[in-house]
Amino acid sequence: MGVRIQEVTKEIAELEQLEKPEGALVASVSENSPADKAGIKAGDIILEFDGKRVNTMRTLPKLVAQTEVGKKVVLKIWR
Repeated sequence: MGVRIQEVTKEIAELEQLEKPEGALVASVSENSPADKAGIKAGDIILEFDGKRVNTMRTLPKLVAQTEVGKKVVLKIWR
């Protein structure tokens, strides 16, 4: 996917006006990666991946690993 992620803490959730700490905060995006080409930016919070909720940061790598290589997916992000 081409992103480095970190946990969405209670403080980050409050700052970003999320109802609760959830999702995966994008810390950085690798140049020319699928994420870069899709327009994902550092600071985005990924809330859903391919229709599945990203409850915690640890959920996202598992969902990505279960996805067929090359498959196009829809992300729900908080920007």
